[in-house]
Order: sequence, then C-alpha cells, then structure tokens
Amino acid sequence: TAPEIVRDLRLTCRILKKHVDDIVWLKLSCPLVEEVRVTVVPKETEHNLSSTLQLAYQVSRKNKNIFEMRLKSIAGITKQLERHKWEYHVMYEFSFETLQKHEENHIKKCIGKRVGTISITFCGYPSWIVDRILDGLTAQRLKAEIDPIRDSHINVLLDPYATQIKELFLIVNTIDLSHPGR
Repeated sequence: TAPEIVRDLRLTCRILKKHVDDIVWLKLSCPLVEEVRVTVVPKETEHNLSSTLQLAYQVSRKNKNIFEMRLKSIAGITKQLERHKWEYHVMYEFSFETLQKHEENHIKKCIGKRVGTISITFCGYPSWIVDRILDGLTAQRLKAEIDPIRDSHINVLLDPYATQIKELFLIVNTIDLSHPGR
C-alpha cells in the first residue's frame, strides 16, 4: 500500500527521508481530521474511581494515507490504535488509562490545529483532561453531551472556544451549577 511504499522510500536515503517528511507534515489548506471525538468514561475499581480517556479521529479516505504516515512516525502510538473503515471515512480510536504528555503532544501534531467537528462526551468528570486535549484546536462545530453539567464544564466549553466555534450542540440531562443563571 502507499504508506508502506513511502515508508520504504524514506529508508533509502536522508534526502528522500527529508522530502517525504516535509510533504507528510505540510500545513494543509483544509482540515486533515473531519471530527475529533473525546469521551471520558468513569471506571470504578475496588479501591478508587478513575477514568478512561477515549479519543477517536474521523478522517476522509482521501486524507487517510497522510494521517497514517503521521501516526506511523510516532513510535509506539499505533499499538494503542483501533481502525474502523467505512465507505467514505476511516475512524482511528485510542483508549488511555493515563495519557502521557508526550503522547498527547504527538497526537495533537498528527491532527493539526483545525478540525471540522469536535464531539465531547463527559460522563461526570474530569473536564481538565478534555481541556488539555482540545487546547489549540479550532473547529466549525462543537457537540457536547454532559451529565451532569458542572461549572468546570461550562468553562471548558465556552471560554476557550467562544470565538472559534460557529455551531454549538449541547445535550444536558442534569444541571449541577453553582450559578444556574450564568
């Protein structure tokens, strides 16, 4: 396949490696990733309550080779990856018990600064994880499903993204705000 051929091409000499890397990491005129899905799932164990962070990236088939080349340039990250292919899109999914800062930085570098849609599902807590993942991203649409919604969620949803998001879709089942009229 194309990514393997390009990877082999990179290994032939330093000049080809540099040219291939320059192309793979070029700033694109359109978003490489159509949708970023961030889900925080609480996990109760015998001794404590923790959470699992699930990240999913929807990429069009025309952009999948560039995205996969970017992913493959990051050592070890593809071991945590699940791929789901549909007719027009490929979904790349990662699950993390703890997301290391270097993994977070590599993933952010792969997806770029602009995406079509950001979808967030908070299952209670903690909002700071999502804030870290979304820091620096711009998107046309923000979809959020939060239960219960708390003050920290409002800060994550509105403050950093208020000027960048054109459409906001919000699903809330329970409200737990200190100042509900805010």
